[in-house]
Amino acid sequence: MIERLVEQQTIMLLLALGGFILFRTKLISKASVTSIINITIYLCMSCNILYSFLTTFDAGKVMNFFAVFLVSAFIQVVSLILSKYLYNQAAPDKKAVLQFATVNSNSILLGAPLAESIYGALGMTYASMYTIPSRVVMWSAGLAYFTKPPSKASLVRASLMHPCMIAVMLGFILVPLGVNLPRPVMEALRYFGACVTPISLVIIGLTIAEVNFRQLVDRNVLYLSAARLVLLPLVVYGVCILFRLNAEVTGVSVLLTAMPAGATTTIMTAKYNGNSAFASQCVVFSTILSLVTTLGWSIALKA
Repeated sequence: MIERLVEQQTIMLLLALGGFILFRTKLISKASVTSIINITIYLCMSCNILYSFLTTFDAGKVMNFFAVFLVSAFIQVVSLILSKYLYNQAAPDKKAVLQFATVNSNSILLGAPLAESIYGALGMTYASMYTIPSRVVMWSAGLAYFTKPPSKASLVRASLMHPCMIAVMLGFILVPLGVNLPRPVMEALRYFGACVTPISLVIIGLTIAEVNFRQLVDRNVLYLSAARLVLLPLVVYGVCILFRLNAEVTGVSVLLTAMPAGATTTIMTAKYNGNSAFASQCVVFSTILSLVTTLGWSIALKA
């Protein structure tokens, strides 16, 4: 089992290395990274979610889906509380980045593919449920770290109209009705969905390639990494054990909680004229460290 996990981590590292090389050799520009992220989330991830629902959803597992959702909602509340008190000594421009990175993990681009690689298509389906509360928090409290919080109406509209959310809702509608999509449509969903893992990890490599490694380590970045990669997943693991949730729900919930700061942190910081260089430090350092911590969590969960 350990050998398989190490092999999986090695594959993910090599995929990220591809993005790193492409950026450093200037075959992909910084300006194109946002477009690649949009293609991955809005098209490939959405197709993967819908395909996973149509091929793995089981009415007998509805309670498991609900359990994943509740665990995610709970840890979002814990993240909000933690971000409020953990970084009070940081400079204002860094504090906003640290707070956003605490509530916004890389559960979509990195966590979902990891869950799928370990737990199969069911892992992706559970992951799609896990990311719903995190998206709501990101577009409400998360956005408020940089600007005036949106109205409730705009928050609901942004959440419901997100392509990944639409894919989840379609899954819950089509599966109970027993709707079978035409084979060409299912194949298109499968092909697009298969792109999620490699492209997501290429994006991680592109992000890492942007950073000056000499300025990578910062005390506040260490605090963030400890919170994101160790403390929060430990809390989730304790909750899952306390309520005796099954292995798949526990594994997906812990692994997605143990993800590093999301790549969106850098994008949002730059968009609202924040400290984007520091945001990149947070994303890259926590991502590199997560190669070790996610392996540790994977081994612990399989023990």
